[in-house]
Amino acid sequence: MNDNNLSRILDIENEYSTIDKSNILQNLLDFPDQLNTVFEEVKKLTIPSNYIQINKVLFIGVGGSAVGAEMTIGLVKENSHLPIELCRDYQIPNWVDKNTLVIGSSYSGGTEETVTAFENSAQKGAKIFGITSGGKIASICRKYKAPYYEINYGSEPRMALGYSLGAQIALLKKLKIYDIEDSEIEKSIKTLDKLIEKISSGVETNNNFAKQLANNIYGKIPVFVGSSTLSAVAKRAKQQINENTKSVALFEPLPEMNHNFVVGLQFPDNINEKIFIILLQSSYDHPRNKLRYQILQTIFDQKNIAYESVIIQPTVSRFSELISVVSYVDFVSYYLSLLYQVDPSLTETIEYIKEKLAKE
Repeated sequence: MNDNNLSRILDIENEYSTIDKSNILQNLLDFPDQLNTVFEEVKKLTIPSNYIQINKVLFIGVGGSAVGAEMTIGLVKENSHLPIELCRDYQIPNWVDKNTLVIGSSYSGGTEETVTAFENSAQKGAKIFGITSGGKIASICRKYKAPYYEINYGSEPRMALGYSLGAQIALLKKLKIYDIEDSEIEKSIKTLDKLIEKISSGVETNNNFAKQLANNIYGKIPVFVGSSTLSAVAKRAKQQINENTKSVALFEPLPEMNHNFVVGLQFPDNINEKIFIILLQSSYDHPRNKLRYQILQTIFDQKNIAYESVIIQPTVSRFSELISVVSYVDFVSYYLSLLYQVDPSLTETIEYIKEKLAKE
């Protein structure tokens, strides 16, 4: 399929629904509203006074919930005095105790790894907080008389990121673990709104840099690269491509990829024709990582490997940049699903695995 035909697919908006049967597009448009809603609602939650008495934080989650936690950790670790870790498995660290804040995030409330680790944390006396639409996570919170944020939004779990990410940040703000002003949040969401206006479905490909990137990576294996806070966003991009487009995508964190991935660009034969590298650069990158990006581009030019550098501007802060780049890569994955003509909502293989596990 040539470029003109690809562009036509993305610019015929009234045909989207023939592929996007669950209206994932609306979920993408809802992202700013999700953030606005959750920040206001968490303000109203009553958090026990002893939750201030903690000396470490553990997030529990897998998939989209885990990458949301990684984003939060990336933001918070810059100015937090507390160690913050992430558990993606059944087994929690041995150091979890009554002085640990444990935040369990599962959209369904039934993700078995998260439920197991969350229950074990509660049994060890940790101060637990749930982020969920209900299920076992909510039940555990009620059992231990612990607070939780209930998501009331009908979508695929990964499309409710605004709620899970926002609830995590809002809670840490409420507990004075993360310092971010309400005015910064408000400005960041307004900046996000303006970005979405530029990359939404009604903007034709010629003027839409999200559609353009989707065109560029169509038929290739995209490799998303990010450092610091945007490392987790690069992982989100990889996961969204996997789930929304049913295609292979890779993620590489910088500077780590300079110590291994760059050596592997020789084989298999014609690898340069099979991959497309997306460099998610940040205005807040460490100066040495900014230099590493320049060196990478020289290497890719020498090896004739297609790449694109993405810098989303303007943004008002790290948080602003984070949510803007998240929205951008989500739209890219959505447009790519249209090019592949696959329903972005379906994740049949994941459901198959869950069904098999439930029988054992």
